[in-house]
Amino acid sequence: MKDFQYHDTESIGDNTKGQRFFSTFLKVVGVTILIAFGVVNFNSGYKIGGGIQLLAALLYFFFIHKIAWSIGNGFRKWVMPEGFIADSATDAFRQKMFWNIGPQFSSWFFAIVLLGWSGQYFVEDASQAKKNNSVQQNSGKSSVGSPEVEVVKPPKFVVPTKFQGKWFVDELFSKTRCNQDPLEITEDGLKIGAIENTLKDDGGNLISGAGDKFIYNDNGTLSVFTVSDSRTVEFKKCETEAGD
Repeated sequence: MKDFQYHDTESIGDNTKGQRFFSTFLKVVGVTILIAFGVVNFNSGYKIGGGIQLLAALLYFFFIHKIAWSIGNGFRKWVMPEGFIADSATDAFRQKMFWNIGPQFSSWFFAIVLLGWSGQYFVEDASQAKKNNSVQQNSGKSSVGSPEVEVVKPPKFVVPTKFQGKWFVDELFSKTRCNQDPLEITEDGLKIGAIENTLKDDGGNLISGAGDKFIYNDNGTLSVFTVSDSRTVEFKKCETEAGD
């Protein structure tokens, strides 16, 4: 069974050497914390937030620490009981330490948090403003500030003149084919009745979008290799075209 002992608090004085030493210690620690935050933020470009924290360190050193300590000490004397019960020497020491400096420490802690936050609020606000400004600048560079890129289109392929005209199948030897549905090649492409197709260069010859090859022969005829039935058909130019 534990042996509980009663201890009075009359021995806990006010403004003792221990309390004065602890007050000075907290004062130095508090000023150091505020100066450290202020210097870091100021050098990081957050002039307002860092400046407020440096100013808070100055005010804390001369005025605020004494006020905070007095508030904590006044609260300690107001709520401190006439005595307390402890079950061991360790417990008695802990309770005596608390009633010596506990409330003053709590008051000091809240003062440092409040002063530090007052500057850090502006730091966070400035940091967010920098991010928004950076996003707007990047957006402006990509849309307004950047020069317009001119899209260069490849030159349009023009069918060589020797291929242009109306052609009929040589094996039929029928001039009437020129007046019906001849194979017509223009500078833009191929046309057979209502059917149109593109033509591209194929090493001096032509090739259609369907893969048919058009070869211009030295004798003025046109050889067309059709992919669909894998055969070559000879074409002659209509007389009206050939006479031009």
